Amino acid sequence: MKLFLKFAIFFLLAIIGCSSAPLKKAFKGEFEEVKNNSIIYEYCQGCHIHKELIPAVHVEEKTALYQKDKFRKTKECRTCHYIQKKFLVSDRRKTIRPRKQK
Repeated sequence: MKLFLKFAIFFLLAIIGCSSAPLKKAFKGEFEEVKNNSIIYEYCQGCHIHKELIPAVHVEEKTALYQKDKFRKTKECRTCHYIQKKFLVSDRRKTIRPRKQK
């Protein structure tokens, strides 16, 4: 029984460790821009809130809201969006929002 439990824990950790590897790499910018965005879009569209997300329209609309050139000129999702690890398994999606203009 102990051997089975050790194997089950090892298998579970292996699955958890490998399952989001492409997503982590995309957020780090390890692929070319198009592939990074594709992986991140797919991840975001998996959420019920972002299921209807149209990537090109989203980038065009949102970048115009920012004041800094870094955000206005970007073509990559990871400039404004990132994931934050919450506990051991789950991730929390985060956004760097534009400052309100005075």
